[in-house]
Amino acid sequence: MKKTVAFLLAIVLLLVPQAVFAHSKLVKANPAPDTTITEEVKEMRLEFNTKIEQGSTVAVKDETNKEIPVQVQVAGNELVATTSDVLPNGAIQVHWTIIGADGHTVEGEYQFTVNRPAVATPSEEQQLIEKTVPAPQVDPNETKQIEEKATILPWILGALLLALIIFLIILLKGKKRNK
Repeated sequence: MKKTVAFLLAIVLLLVPQAVFAHSKLVKANPAPDTTITEEVKEMRLEFNTKIEQGSTVAVKDETNKEIPVQVQVAGNELVATTSDVLPNGAIQVHWTIIGADGHTVEGEYQFTVNRPAVATPSEEQQLIEKTVPAPQVDPNETKQIEEKATILPWILGALLLALIIFLIILLKGKKRNK
């Protein structure tokens, strides 16, 4: 009889799902662990295998170990940390502490890298040039005079060419008469 009870107890223990004994664990994160992000990041979204409770926290640090302030929201099995500024380039460390549905506190951490392309800014030399060299001022009347000269020039050239042709014709007719 003792063997039968021990055998039935062993079967029951084997059939009970392992999740009952398991603590909450991170199943997905965005940005993902050990990845390099090339766009602006202001939010880290962590998803766990069970519901998590209010009071769960996230601490975010840059590569100089400086803490970056975040606002934390808990919704179901997600923990969302949002920054007011875009995360800086470099290694970002995310340390989380959650209170699982079973009441146990679980913590962990992961890292990702931000590598956004630098935005081109005018050099100090270029800024100095722009401040010291005034943009050329164009007088609208001067522009109009240039346009008028540009439209008269073809007429003058045409008249000179016509005069030259008439002169050559007269010259050639005069030579024919002399012969």
